[in-house]
Amino acid sequence: MKICSLVRVILFCGLIAAKSHAAESDRKSDLIVAADGSGDVKTVTEALSRVPTNNRKRFVIFIKRGIYNEQITVAASKGNLSLLGENTEETKITSNVNSAAGGSSWPPRCSAYIGADNFRAENITFENSFGAGAQAMAVVANADRIVFRNCRFLGSQDTLYAKAGRQYFQNCYVEGSRDFICGQAAAVFEDCRLHSKADGYIAAPMRLSSGESGGLIFLHCKATGEKIRNGVFLGRPWGPYGRAVYLESDFGAHIRSEGWNNWDKPASEKTAYFAEYNSKGAGANPARRVQWAHQLTTAEARQFEPENFLKGNDGWNPKDSSR
Repeated sequence: MKICSLVRVILFCGLIAAKSHAAESDRKSDLIVAADGSGDVKTVTEALSRVPTNNRKRFVIFIKRGIYNEQITVAASKGNLSLLGENTEETKITSNVNSAAGGSSWPPRCSAYIGADNFRAENITFENSFGAGAQAMAVVANADRIVFRNCRFLGSQDTLYAKAGRQYFQNCYVEGSRDFICGQAAAVFEDCRLHSKADGYIAAPMRLSSGESGGLIFLHCKATGEKIRNGVFLGRPWGPYGRAVYLESDFGAHIRSEGWNNWDKPASEKTAYFAEYNSKGAGANPARRVQWAHQLTTAEARQFEPENFLKGNDGWNPKDSSR
C-alpha cells in the first residue's frame, strides 16, 4: 500500500473512531445539549436546571460541539454530575466577566462555578475572555472529588481557581499570565500543559496553616510560554503556608532560574512549602533555585502522587471511574 493511501486510511479510521465515541457518549447521556437545536435543550444552563436535586446516581449531560456564551453554576445540590463534551476544542463554555461582577458571590464572577461533590467534566473548553487587568476566572471549583479530563481552561489572571476540596486534572491545558492556577484545594495536575502568556506566575497556592491538606501538585506536566520578557515563576504563596510541588515535569527556558517568589513577604519563606522532583528542560535549574525551596527524594515525592495525596479518609482514587 502506498504511504499516502495508508495515511488516508489511518485518518479515516480515526475519524470513524471519534464519531463512534461521540455517538456512544450520546447514547449513554441523560440529556443532550446542542446549540443548533438538535438536542434536548440549547443551553448548558437549561440542562443543569433539569438535573435532579440531591441525585445519588450519576447524571450525564452530553454537550455537542458549539460555543455556549453563558455562565454556568453547578449547585451543591446537583452532585454526581458529569458534563461530557463532544470535542475539547470545539465544545466551549465562555463568558466575559471579572472579579467586580456579582459582589462577594462567586458564581457571577466566573464562567463556570462548580459547587457540587463528585463532579466530572471531559472534553470541554472553559474560557473567560475578559483578558488581563483583573481577576477573571474561567472556573471556580469549590467541592470535593472533582475530576477534569481532556479539558482546556483559557484566561489570564486566576484562570483556574481550585478553591476547596480534592480535585484531579488529567491531560488538561491551562493558560494565563498571573497566578493562573490558584486556590486552597488539594489538587493534582497530571500530564497537563501549563502555558504562560506573559511574565508572571503559574501557581498561587493558599494555605493558612501547616495542618491544612491543600496544595497544588503537578505531575509529569509541561510548562510552556509565549511573549515572555523577564521570565515566569513556578509559583508564589497566596497564603503564608502555600504549598506547590512539581514532580518529573518539563520546564521551558521561560522559567526563571530562582523558580519561586515570596510575594514580597520574606516571612513566608519560613512557612511556605515549594518543591520539585526530577525536573527537566531548559528551565530546570535546581542549583540556582531559591534556598528556601526543596529538592525531593524519590520517597518524599511519592506522598504527592494522586493516589496518596488525594485519598483522604474515604480512600478516594480519582483514576477509578466507578466511584
